[in-house]
Amino acid sequence: MKQTTNNQVTNSVRRSVPRDVTLMATCGAIVLIALLACWFGVRWAQTEILKYEAEESARSWALFLSKDLPDLPDILAGHGLSAQSKRIIGSATNAGNIFRYKFFDADGLIVYASRAKDIGKTNTKSYFLDLVRHGVSFAKIEYEEDFGKDRTAVSEAYVPIMGGGRFLGAIEVYVDISDREAALQHLGTIAFFSLLSLLTLLCIAVSSLVTRHIFLLKSIGTKLEDRQSDLVQLNENLLTAKLAAENANTAKSQFLATMSHELRTPLNAIIGFSEVMEQELLGPLGKPVYREYAKDIQNSGQNLLAQINKVLDLSKIESGHDELFEEKVDIKAAIAWSIGLLQQEADKNGIELMSNLEEALPLLLADEQKLRQILTNLLSNSVKFTPTNGSVTLKVWCQPEDGYVFQIIDTGIGMTANEIPKALMKFGQVDSDLSRKYEGTGLGLPLAKTFVEQHGGSLGVQSIPGQGTTITVRFPAWRICRRSDIGDEANPTPANDIKRSHLNMA
Repeated sequence: MKQTTNNQVTNSVRRSVPRDVTLMATCGAIVLIALLACWFGVRWAQTEILKYEAEESARSWALFLSKDLPDLPDILAGHGLSAQSKRIIGSATNAGNIFRYKFFDADGLIVYASRAKDIGKTNTKSYFLDLVRHGVSFAKIEYEEDFGKDRTAVSEAYVPIMGGGRFLGAIEVYVDISDREAALQHLGTIAFFSLLSLLTLLCIAVSSLVTRHIFLLKSIGTKLEDRQSDLVQLNENLLTAKLAAENANTAKSQFLATMSHELRTPLNAIIGFSEVMEQELLGPLGKPVYREYAKDIQNSGQNLLAQINKVLDLSKIESGHDELFEEKVDIKAAIAWSIGLLQQEADKNGIELMSNLEEALPLLLADEQKLRQILTNLLSNSVKFTPTNGSVTLKVWCQPEDGYVFQIIDTGIGMTANEIPKALMKFGQVDSDLSRKYEGTGLGLPLAKTFVEQHGGSLGVQSIPGQGTTITVRFPAWRICRRSDIGDEANPTPANDIKRSHLNMA
């Protein structure tokens, strides 16, 4: 697979050169399109600016005339302009480049105009009828050819004249904006050529980058071809090492399983014979110290057998031969058995070992032997790492939404956040020196976690150095069984149905 990937990379590099030539051509086309877009964009902006300025200029002059003419009502009534009004209009005409102006009455009839031929005509344009008569000013740009030039840009504006809340008439002015149009065109040309210069510099930079890119791709392709054989060989070596590691792991598991079986037979004999000697079943030993020795031999053998059983369990799990033998377990009975197994050790070390259970605990669908081992391993760890005068408490509760919860709380030495993952590893021990204080193989907590996960549950650890550790075990809610279901295997409960579906999926 690694070789296929390398070939794909090499071929990709080989194909990259013609692709990059196409890329450069594409970039050229994009630049041309960008230039056209800039040209039309500049012209569009120029037109919009001119339109806005022209309309505002014409509208402002029309408003000025509508407000400052003293005899405006007389003008709208058709009485002509007074001398003062003529002076004001003359000043506005010279200052604002006004070519023409017209005064309309409420019916749209021109009552006065700068051109005598316009007087007496009626404005029937739609924007005049729809907008100006309703009090809305209006302006637009037109290009006229009858102002003494070939083509003149003119802004035409209408401003309504209102009085007493009603429409009295309107003023129309024509403002010459040719000079402003020429200035904006000049600015637009400067802006376009500035953009053109920037695009030219950008094209040069892009071309340089593409050329560098082509050179680098060629260089990379050459190196990949030179080192492809090395990668293939390395891939083969990795596969060989992986197979060797898997074989070694299988051999280790088989060795541990075989040695565990071989050690259990003599250990059972040692434990049995030491028990006979300790109880003096075949007669007195002679000296009381021999009975103590026999008791020590029995305890050591049982401890060694427990460690061997843990290694055997680990081997079964790693080989995939470990199975769950599920049944409906009485939780209080399992807890009583586990606490009873460790009570003597706790009393010997001056540790208070206690349980805090709910009154009515339902049955749990689980492997009873593994459940007892979970509780025993966790309680044993807590007792081992709790100093004299400390306490170990087992709390158990059950809720339909959370399932079964077991919580072991101790006042022991605790762990740091970095030490917790190590404690959960197989053969992992926080105190791993040869002169360590606490004995054990480091399998109790990892095995308990594995057994819990086999049941579909979870195991969490919270710990503070010097203050203690809290271990929380959760079993899923579908494993909860009612006590009335005991012996009713012909009619399985919903929990049984769910359990069977999970087993089938597994």
